[in-house]
Amino acid sequence: MYSVISSKHNVILSRSKESRHTYRIQFALKSNTKLCPHEHVNLSLYDTLFQLNKDVFERIDVVLRDDKQSAEVVMFLKQFGKEFGLKPRFICSEATLVNHTNNPFACIVGRSVPILDGLNVDGYDEIICNDSRLFAFWDETQSSLIVQYDFSICQDSHDSIPETMRDFSALLLKKVFIRMKEYKDIEIKSN
Repeated sequence: MYSVISSKHNVILSRSKESRHTYRIQFALKSNTKLCPHEHVNLSLYDTLFQLNKDVFERIDVVLRDDKQSAEVVMFLKQFGKEFGLKPRFICSEATLVNHTNNPFACIVGRSVPILDGLNVDGYDEIICNDSRLFAFWDETQSSLIVQYDFSICQDSHDSIPETMRDFSALLLKKVFIRMKEYKDIEIKSN
């Protein structure tokens, strides 16, 4: 069960009632024609997220594995909370695409992994997100592609994320997905 924190812009942000560190972002992409989830949820999504949110991310590095179904992803966030003494943050994760063309859904599963060899993270604190899932499926009854992102903001490398900053981080991610929804709505209407 989740309780709604914010539902503005037709993007719903909720917090789990069972775990205060677990959140969900949901929205629907309406279309007159059936949308293929695999075209909207794939590993190239990270580049689009960065292009739409350069005020949130310094950069997003994606290193595809040979199988092209997984990648090491490092997201460097702009510094927020400087006045509270917080350093800029980064997230290092492994993203795996669950994207069998026979399935009527697409999913990216993420989990925090150790920092990549040779990655310079001096001056940054790490955010550890042990579990995330970006999921999309076509809903015939609503004529919509339903997109849902479940994630946990567990801690940072110094376990110094105050509770209010977790909610702020979740709201910041909601902003990222509002922009993604607006971009995808325009893309769908132009096709």
